[in-house]
Amino acid sequence: MEFENIDDSIFPDRELPLTVMYANTCNNRMHTHSFTELVVILEGSGEHLLVGGSYPIYPGTVFIIPPTAAHGYRSERGFRLANILFREDFFIRRFPELTGLPSYQAFVRLEPNARKLAGVASRLTMNPPQLEETAARIASLSDELAACKEGRIPAASGAFACLLVELCRFYAGKSESAAASVMGVGKIVSYLEHHYREAIDLGTLAEIGAVSERSMLRHFKSCTGKTPIAYLLEVRVERAKDMLRETRLDITEIAFRAGFGDSNYFARVFRRLVGESPRAYRNSHPRSSGESSDRNSA
Repeated sequence: MEFENIDDSIFPDRELPLTVMYANTCNNRMHTHSFTELVVILEGSGEHLLVGGSYPIYPGTVFIIPPTAAHGYRSERGFRLANILFREDFFIRRFPELTGLPSYQAFVRLEPNARKLAGVASRLTMNPPQLEETAARIASLSDELAACKEGRIPAASGAFACLLVELCRFYAGKSESAAASVMGVGKIVSYLEHHYREAIDLGTLAEIGAVSERSMLRHFKSCTGKTPIAYLLEVRVERAKDMLRETRLDITEIAFRAGFGDSNYFARVFRRLVGESPRAYRNSHPRSSGESSDRNSA
């Protein structure tokens, strides 16, 4: 099945992959895009279409559409929404602390996948005061982007980060069981992202998620599509890729710093996940002149 594809040319400024778009009618044709989309329904109602299903939307509905996810809309009535389009990698580089927030992992990265199983139960729906506050934040962000004043990039980036954190806080406050399950997995993912060098015990992960080990494995797989160990290996390989690009550390040392106890095992896992050896990856991703060469910089 083919879908209309929207590329990064939608961003007015190449230096800032962020834009706010208001709409009274939506793209009813199923489409995809290479960036992340944050949707806030301000007024009216309709249906959000995904491959394999559709969901009702109404004022206060908020959801993330990840890159490559095909979606569309239909049956809009009195509709008005705000679309905030952004490249997540850009903002993670500016605000790396975001990935340490379980609510960020849950709302931005996990809920879109969990929604396929839990439906609207895992989604964020704001109450009227929260919607009013969020609408004001979006309007302020939109004004900042349009003003083209000095310091626009840091000002707009900061305003967007504040908006995103506030929505994550709203999500963390949801009491529905489906959302609570996603939040539990978010805590586990946050732990894995920041303790990837350590040996991981499934019992410890279950305690972090406040569920049984069996439930933890089920919830984790439903939200990420992977087992915790498979997810951990991917995190370790991503950290290794960073060090291969940005440092002159030898490959054995990178393996240990990334959490692998054996460099041969590291090489096998790296090739399986990346498609080439660590050495070939380093050779095809040369360091730029501004990157650190300090052996202790990783």
